[in-house]
Amino acid sequence: MSSLQTANNMVQEGLNQITANNPAEAITLLTKAKNIYQGLGDSNNVNNVNKFISQAQEFIKFESKKDAELKQKETEMRELEARNAEELKQQKIKEQQAIAAKEAEIAARQREIEQEKQRRKKIAQSIENATNLEMQADQMFTLKRYTESIAKYNESKKIFEELKSASDFDDQTNKIEYLGQKVTRAEGYLYEEQGDDEYKKKNWQESQKKYQLALDNMKLTNESNEIQKRVEKKLKKATSKAGKKWWQFWK
Repeated sequence: MSSLQTANNMVQEGLNQITANNPAEAITLLTKAKNIYQGLGDSNNVNNVNKFISQAQEFIKFESKKDAELKQKETEMRELEARNAEELKQQKIKEQQAIAAKEAEIAARQREIEQEKQRRKKIAQSIENATNLEMQADQMFTLKRYTESIAKYNESKKIFEELKSASDFDDQTNKIEYLGQKVTRAEGYLYEEQGDDEYKKKNWQESQKKYQLALDNMKLTNESNEIQKRVEKKLKKATSKAGKKWWQFWK
């Protein structure tokens, strides 16, 4: 996580250097960040950093080209000094228009960079929110507050699904499926808890249904044999009770 944060900080500083017209320094920082992302196997960030590096390189090329153009224009102006004054005036106007167009192009590129920076910041915030929700859900599960745990797992899962749908999250680690399994697992324990409540109320058939749902979910999430056997025992007991006639309870 620290390496990822270091790379993110380098990208941020690299973008700042581009904005500050220091493209060479920006390329150095962005290249270091790219190497870290490559080490982490983060292809999405590698691709994004490559785009920023290309933009910085284009900026350097443009600056060199502009300097060359200015030198050429100075030579041309010295040669044109003997020519008609009005012609020289028109030429200067054209030069100013060309410079203004290039400056507008640079400003547009800088706006694109800022927009990309804000987009990535929003993505990072969404991922952080989803991760925090998952951690809260884990805590709720540990405290046996299963309903709250399920709600938070689903919130986290929804955020990742929205990011993936917008092509802002590459689910290479099957995070969405993993959260779905956590939901199923928590639901299993909730069903068991509900089955216990129904059993205490002597609602045998309802407790039987809940225990069956609990067992199905626990099998899907590969809960330990000990836990599955515990639920199976409760299920058998509830099934036995559900199958008795009312007068058999007195025997």
